[in-house]
Amino acid sequence: MKKAFVVFSLCLVLVLAGLTAAAVSLHHSRDDVEVTLTTLAGDPVQAQGLTVQQQARFADSLLWNLTIPAHDPVLAETDCSYYARGLEWLAHEETPLSLYTSEASHHYIEGTHTTPTEELLRGDPALSQLAPLLEELAARTEPGGITMETIHPGDYLDSVPYSVYASLPNNQLRYDENTLDHHDIEGMIPRFFQEAFPLDFAPEEVWTVTVKKRTTGYIEEASYSSNGPVSQIDLITDYNDQALYLALGQNTWPQPDYSRFPQGNGVYRMERVPGEHKEFDYLEVQSLTNIFPIPDEAMVLDLTLDGAGSLLVTWYDDGDYLCTILDTETLKPRETFPIFHQPWKVSEVIVCDNHSGQEYSYETRSYVELRAIPKEDYILFLGETQFWLFTRTGEGWNQQLFSRLGAFQVLWYSSPQRVEAAWNGEKLALACADPWTTGLTLWVYDSAGELLFNGTYETSLTDTPDTEGYRYSGSVQLMDDKELTLTWN
Repeated sequence: MKKAFVVFSLCLVLVLAGLTAAAVSLHHSRDDVEVTLTTLAGDPVQAQGLTVQQQARFADSLLWNLTIPAHDPVLAETDCSYYARGLEWLAHEETPLSLYTSEASHHYIEGTHTTPTEELLRGDPALSQLAPLLEELAARTEPGGITMETIHPGDYLDSVPYSVYASLPNNQLRYDENTLDHHDIEGMIPRFFQEAFPLDFAPEEVWTVTVKKRTTGYIEEASYSSNGPVSQIDLITDYNDQALYLALGQNTWPQPDYSRFPQGNGVYRMERVPGEHKEFDYLEVQSLTNIFPIPDEAMVLDLTLDGAGSLLVTWYDDGDYLCTILDTETLKPRETFPIFHQPWKVSEVIVCDNHSGQEYSYETRSYVELRAIPKEDYILFLGETQFWLFTRTGEGWNQQLFSRLGAFQVLWYSSPQRVEAAWNGEKLALACADPWTTGLTLWVYDSAGELLFNGTYETSLTDTPDTEGYRYSGSVQLMDDKELTLTWN
């Protein structure tokens, strides 16, 4: 036993030594970082005066600060720091709250239960509501047997059941601070959201519900599996230290009937409060409130906090794409202005069922997807292949320029791509970066929206480190919230 422990300890030391050696070797070669530019269009001289900054890390040991003159990346400067005790950083969550449905659920029951009651199934939001049907199936099931029934879930449940998952670091969902039973919390939180956002089942959705008994006659398993397209929930979110803001997005299917929502369609807010211990905070579920109601036919497209007390709501209503700026203290709209006009379209969505492999298609409304990048004196609205720049004048917000990206180029502004912009009154710099690797793609436009320059930048930190014979599976990655900074001098 001692020998085995000694061998394990030696292996652990060697692994840690390998990682440390790789990090130290990379640290010593910090001045060897090179940045290479590939020009795709125009002339890089158009980026004269533009500086790009990125922060990159290797594991938790090394941190690079990259400063890249966009017009001549050969002049890039690198500042590298080694953290022997580990680099402290907090991962940024793009999806702090998720509501999701399941294609199947299997609940294994231990003990001497003869009927799968709601109390027994309370940790599963779908099966607990199917308890009356499951009890009927259990009554028809012989010891050692299985009984199955195919149903349309809308005949048994008032709305789509779903689970709730919060992925904000050091945050917990709390429905009632006086509720201590973990199983009660598991049931109450999903039901709260299901009642706040009730969704109808798709007509095509079909479930097979099953009850299985042991030879003793006791219930062994209760389950369901979907034989058709499964409903899905798309949340748009943003958050700060005070609250989480959320709305249902256009990829929610089937199309919600907002008249069923107790608080209606719009932008919702959930408070974040400090916990009793400093290690974590609470998301107060019961504080969920619609702070910006919109018509049932409207659609929220983006929520963006500007870090200066405003929440930008980008939304669609009757052909108009709009931006409303909300005060996060008073929760009142400061102003609303139009971005452009374009009616929504009908799009066909194809879904493949994971169980049968059969494909299903359905039609849904399709809007121009937008994301706002707010700055102190301008707002940039990004689409997949186009963008709008608005600046403030004495008369309010007005469009400064509109342009499209070149053929076959797409701005993947959603996760995992990070997009940043800089406007100096004459030129707009627009860049995107993949957080999993260093480097970026850059566009520079004039004030009329004409493309002046487009290029890609790669660094020698892109490759997986392999130093002095030590191999480590990690790679150099950009730091969350520090992936990209653009500055005009």
